[in-house]
Amino acid sequence: MGVVKTGQFGGSMKHLLDTAKLADAYFLVGDGKELLSAHKIILVSASEVFEAMFRFDSQNGKAENEIINYFFAFASVDNPVEVPDVEAAAFKGMLSFIYADDLSELNGDNAMAVLCAADKYGIDGLISHCVQIPIQNLPNVFLAHAKARLFNFEDFSNKCLRYICQNATTLFHSEEFLQIDQNFLCEMFERDQLVVSSEFELWQAALRWADEKCRQNAIECSAENRRDALGSALFEIRFPLILTKDFTKSIGFANCPVVEVPDVGAAAFKVMLSFIYMEDLNELNGDNAIAVLYAAKKYNIPDLVLPSLQIPISELRNVFFAFAQARLFDLEDYVNNCLAYIDKNADICSNLMHFYKLTRKF
Repeated sequence: MGVVKTGQFGGSMKHLLDTAKLADAYFLVGDGKELLSAHKIILVSASEVFEAMFRFDSQNGKAENEIINYFFAFASVDNPVEVPDVEAAAFKGMLSFIYADDLSELNGDNAMAVLCAADKYGIDGLISHCVQIPIQNLPNVFLAHAKARLFNFEDFSNKCLRYICQNATTLFHSEEFLQIDQNFLCEMFERDQLVVSSEFELWQAALRWADEKCRQNAIECSAENRRDALGSALFEIRFPLILTKDFTKSIGFANCPVVEVPDVGAAAFKVMLSFIYMEDLNELNGDNAIAVLYAAKKYNIPDLVLPSLQIPISELRNVFFAFAQARLFDLEDYVNNCLAYIDKNADICSNLMHFYKLTRKF
């Protein structure tokens, strides 16, 4: 709906809006309830939402003459329409577009507020202009992304998300980042397209966000409260990629007790953590497979047990130790496989250093 306003006609329409001459529709807009006036017939020509609004009012009016009733609903300034969910400046920008195709006041600072108004009243032409504002001009790209999703503007939502991922390092230090919800934090962290200098940078951003949530909820910034705030986002951080010195100096869980694990080698423990966090088995090999098997059994990680047992016995560093561990964990099939390998390769095995360390019981 609507007409194209050009040249003198556009100027006349803008003058009509600015002077409120013959205005017959009134709105109390925004938290400040600013009174704005307009012309119902112009609004109706631009938006089916306005048409339905005024028609509904006319159908519930008292006037006997339907034509008069339709065009003069809201004629009284004493009977304005309250619009608390649209900012006054955004509403004015929408009216300027409706009356004169005027976009001179549309910019990055108000584009999302104008978008909300345009969507509310179905002004499709204005919506198109709002979502064409360069993302870098928006003061809060996180809010823009949320609004785009709310209104199902998929292309604009994706543009915002790409910008966020490409500029994560800068945005992590913004106040706007601290206001996003936990669901979007998790979505950000799980994206492979997220550009960060290191996993430690992601960890620091997570801590900063969690501390802000603790402050907002007036609770202590403790390790437990941070974990609760981060929720599943915590598991999107690949901790094995963080250097130990960086992790230990971070304020994250500095007050947590240190658990000693003397019976698991550090390399095997790291392989286990890599699997837990990322299902990464790149470091699993014949040299550490049995140590990793022990760690997986100790901490009850059945999905890691199987890959450890699938390493060819011929590649194991110590088949006798593998046999002993398999027997310890009642892995009968693996015990038999080790014995079969030892029997088949008795000449080789008997010359191994590990052979001479066996007890007579073996």
